[in-house]
Amino acid sequence: MLNEQVWKDRIAAGDVDQTKVQAIWQTPAYYDYHWVVNSDKLNEQYGAGFVDQVQAALLKLDATIPEQAEILDLFGADKFILTENDNYAQIEAVGREIGKIQD
Repeated sequence: MLNEQVWKDRIAAGDVDQTKVQAIWQTPAYYDYHWVVNSDKLNEQYGAGFVDQVQAALLKLDATIPEQAEILDLFGADKFILTENDNYAQIEAVGREIGKIQD
């Protein structure tokens, strides 16, 4: 099993001999590479509003600006987006079903 972005990058780099391996299945799209922080602790350590400033900086990264595109490219992303816990309900359900998440 392999992350789609890693697969695409390896193919683009010529690291995959597609005569020997092939993709046989692809998961439906899902929210990936989320960032989670303890906002109370970070705001306490770095000052009120710090987490909001970091979030705003990530959300305004612009792929048309070379320096910012370089950051986004490291994640294989065009941009960052807001998300919420409900967006992970299906992943959580699968994790519980296969025993990876337990109460």
